[in-house]
Amino acid sequence: MRRKVGILLLALAGVAMSGCELIDNLRQDKRDHEAIQAALDKYLAAHVDLSAVTVENEEFNTDRDRAEIIVQITVKQSKAESKRKYTLAREGGVWMVKTDQLFSGGVAEGQTSTPAPANQKP
Repeated sequence: MRRKVGILLLALAGVAMSGCELIDNLRQDKRDHEAIQAALDKYLAAHVDLSAVTVENEEFNTDRDRAEIIVQITVKQSKAESKRKYTLAREGGVWMVKTDQLFSGGVAEGQTSTPAPANQKP
């Protein structure tokens, strides 16, 4: 009987520990998501007049030290739209935009190292 209780307690401890690990992973994922979004926001602010456009994330995928975000950018005045795919990488604990591509119909079109200047439409 004692042995069964010991095994049960050990099993419960294992479940509790794995639950704590799951919660820690979820917290880390949330921190990563926020850091990735902040890096993208910083990048966009340097290249686009954010007061003149609406930016909406359509897809947000992460895999360890790499992230891909597909963004719909709509010019507020004209309703002109552009979809862009941003690839980010974490280097030294810091997320940075590595590529910026025009995105159309599920396929990224050509790659640009930098987007159009802030005074031009995205």
